Amino acid sequence: MARRAGGRRPPAAHAILVDNAHRHGAGAVTVGVRRVDAWLVLDVADEGSGFAGDGQAGTNGGDGEHGIGLNLARSLAHAEGGRLLVPSTGARPVVTLMLPAADRGE
Repeated sequence: MARRAGGRRPPAAHAILVDNAHRHGAGAVTVGVRRVDAWLVLDVADEGSGFAGDGQAGTNGGDGEHGIGLNLARSLAHAEGGRLLVPSTGARPVVTLMLPAADRGE
């Protein structure tokens, strides 16, 4: 799977997601990569209890530590033409990063 990155460095959104799972989650961190149509999809999951609050993980702007990483990862994803989704906020949460594949399915 190929991924075209803007500028000279690949986007750091994936590293932020893995770091967040290690820092704020619990247990093993699982990273899966798959191709879905014209998207490269990266799922990051951990064995923790999930996101606190209203289920809008990473949208509050943070309390000095929490929420900042997901907001930054979301901004980086959008800058690369991608998206960041949180399909599972409860126990064993999953955060999904979707980036356009280099060949866009052509």
